[in-house]
Amino acid sequence: MTTKTFTALIHAYNEEVRLPPLVNSLQSVAHVIILAAWNDTSADTFYENQSVTLIKRPKEFEKWPVPEQSRWSLGQAPTDYVLLAHCSMTFSRELLEIFSHEAAVKKANAIKHYNRYWSHGSEVYATGPFSKSTGCYFFDRRYVELSLATIHNEFPLKKDTIYRGLEASPRFSVNIFRDDSIETITQKHLRYAKREATENHALLHCNSAFQLIRKLVQAFLTSYLRLGAVWRGMPGLIWTLNDVCYRYYVEAIAWENRNGFSDVGMRTHHQTIKRKINPEVTNERSHECADSNNTNI
Repeated sequence: MTTKTFTALIHAYNEEVRLPPLVNSLQSVAHVIILAAWNDTSADTFYENQSVTLIKRPKEFEKWPVPEQSRWSLGQAPTDYVLLAHCSMTFSRELLEIFSHEAAVKKANAIKHYNRYWSHGSEVYATGPFSKSTGCYFFDRRYVELSLATIHNEFPLKKDTIYRGLEASPRFSVNIFRDDSIETITQKHLRYAKREATENHALLHCNSAFQLIRKLVQAFLTSYLRLGAVWRGMPGLIWTLNDVCYRYYVEAIAWENRNGFSDVGMRTHHQTIKRKINPEVTNERSHECADSNNTNI
């Protein structure tokens, strides 16, 4: 029987379709802990006969600051070495054995690996001689700098972390699948963009049209050309444009927040302009318009 030297932490919410194959691939080599949402309706019945641990996240979890969310999540693991296993991921047996070995010998504090991204039935980036292993989902939790945790970087590692780098090849890659349609991923992007724009507003500095255009063009060129999406046809192009759209949402929302253009603020500014056009426009109450469910122009 394989000694389990690390813990796989899986955040889940109603993942009855994607969780079974992920759990089956992990439970023989790792302690598997499902951190399910407090109102997850699928978790209880699915895990009754599984050799995994099910822990419900607190009801207020989503409202906590990111460092507190990360601290709580890492605190559920019985081992120091953890693997952040998302429901969108698939790991090769060879890579899992490397994780298990490294957690046993403890020569490195983290492992850097290559990430392969999949969407619409195709890999969206071309793996080539210039590909680099920059992903890191396996690490010693004692080296996480929780005070620096932010959205999209919930588990930043300390500067003195010792890494083991793996070859940037399919053999040692974490496979990440975007299983959502364009409609679903857009809804998720808007939700995360609002959160990122609010939490990281001090890091966002697009105050002019030129700055925003430059950032979006740079994001497009990096994904489409440098990372090789150009060689993946429509799946590569759609993936790239999705990423660019997300960056646009974040920057646009942050700009609105800085300049007071909430729904109420927008209507207040426009009310001033309307009165200049026609002085008799005096009865519109902007707060009632903002609260209305009618968003038609």
